[in-house]
Amino acid sequence: FDYSLDNYLKINNVGSNTEAVVKLIKIDNPNGEELTYRIAYIQNGDNHFLRNVPAGKYYLKIAYGTDWRETTENGNCFGRFVQNPQYEKGGDIVDFTPIKTINGMDVPSYELSLDVSNSGNNNNLETSPVSEQEFNN
Repeated sequence: FDYSLDNYLKINNVGSNTEAVVKLIKIDNPNGEELTYRIAYIQNGDNHFLRNVPAGKYYLKIAYGTDWRETTENGNCFGRFVQNPQYEKGGDIVDFTPIKTINGMDVPSYELSLDVSNSGNNNNLETSPVSEQEFNN
């Protein structure tokens, strides 16, 4: 959390009777490692805010389904949907880096509406399917 930044990622789950888990993964770390900064579980029809996101560039991993379960192996937490699982990796970068303007600082915030569609991708977030294992890595 960076409490000096008043920013957020608002996630609306408008899915058809499905739950969602969203991972916010930071990609511009000094050692080049990708780090999961936040994980949010969102029930069907709910909204969720990830607030005070540290400056940097991120992408999203999204899981859809019902009956979310978690297990721990060797100190690592793994999650999966038992029913109707679908896992995706966002291809778009979400940049929370504040921008200097003539009037001060512009602190970016974002809003994302989630929905599962079998007839193609109708949202603006480019995603590609991934395996359950890749979602958890």
